[in-house]
Amino acid sequence: AFFKANLQETEYMNALSSGEIGRIEQSRQSLETIAQEQMEKVKGFSDYEGESDLKKACHDMLYFYYSEAKKYGPEQVNFFLLKAEMDEISATINSKKKKDLTQSEIDKYNTTTKSYNAAINKYNETNAYLNKHRALRYEAWQKAGEKFQNRI
Repeated sequence: AFFKANLQETEYMNALSSGEIGRIEQSRQSLETIAQEQMEKVKGFSDYEGESDLKKACHDMLYFYYSEAKKYGPEQVNFFLLKAEMDEISATINSKKKKDLTQSEIDKYNTTTKSYNAAINKYNETNAYLNKHRALRYEAWQKAGEKFQNRI
């Protein structure tokens, strides 16, 4: 259950690194679906000789993946949409001489720049939060696995 979602999260991270909006959204939706399906599977797992730590750690990691995709993923997609808009307006501004720019283009550039700068800050905050909680969940998963292996 864990590994299928873990592999999909790796694809999602690669998609984010690529900046390709379609790929990001497709990977996000797949991660959400896979994590949700795998959480349902884990609910049906029995404890092993009363030991539930591994099952709980797996569920917690899957829930992290699910919330990453469901709650934070759309935010990340929106960031890349805004980045694309910023790139487009910047290309327009840079392609013209200053004297040929319209007030509307300047205003749009200024508004988009302000929104984009705020989005960068939010994107960085979200990534810091996700990285911290991913590491905590993964550490708990590793410890539960080691504890389980030491029992058998």
